Amino acid sequence: MLNVTIHDQPMLAFRYQGMSMHGTFREGEMLFVAPAALESARPGDVVAFYRPDGRGEMTAIAHRVRARRGKGKTLLTQGDATAGPDAELVDATHFIGCVRFAQRGGRLFGVRNGAAGAVWAQALRLGWHARRWGRAPYRWLRSSGVLRRWVHLRLTQVRLNTNRGPLVKILHGKRTVAYWWVNEKRLCCYKPYDLFIAPPVELPNCEANG
Repeated sequence: MLNVTIHDQPMLAFRYQGMSMHGTFREGEMLFVAPAALESARPGDVVAFYRPDGRGEMTAIAHRVRARRGKGKTLLTQGDATAGPDAELVDATHFIGCVRFAQRGGRLFGVRNGAAGAVWAQALRLGWHARRWGRAPYRWLRSSGVLRRWVHLRLTQVRLNTNRGPLVKILHGKRTVAYWWVNEKRLCCYKPYDLFIAPPVELPNCEANG
């Protein structure tokens, strides 16, 4: 682990190895971890923790939190590219912190955490199944609306006035995930959010701007 400072915040850095988080991280990328207490970790967060390797040495691992266990004292984790959760729970003695940034090609980018991270991980797994079985399953999931009935995202609308007419931006957390052109009745939605959002978009918390 290296001690570094990112945006004036002390962090720890280590190099990602392996394939368990493929699709989110690439092998060899540097991951930057904000040290924290285990109690601060939320489902959907990518967290770093120690695990013994085959030689009995402790190795830093980065996996995503699926759930809290033991009254919040342990974490159930899973790699975004793995079929099931890790066999061992993470406790406070092995917990390092939350992965906030990764470095790719000399550029620093933020890591999806929390609810957005959980959706991202689900989308990756759906994408792998779609590639394995073809595009039909993804199209079926989108057209059937089955995920919209089971997964309810906390979305926010921001209404804008443009020269093309009213535009509604749809946000998941701070991330813009879709646009709704009111007059054209046209929805432009980023994948995988098109599995969870469909027109007409009617959300109660719509803020007007412009």
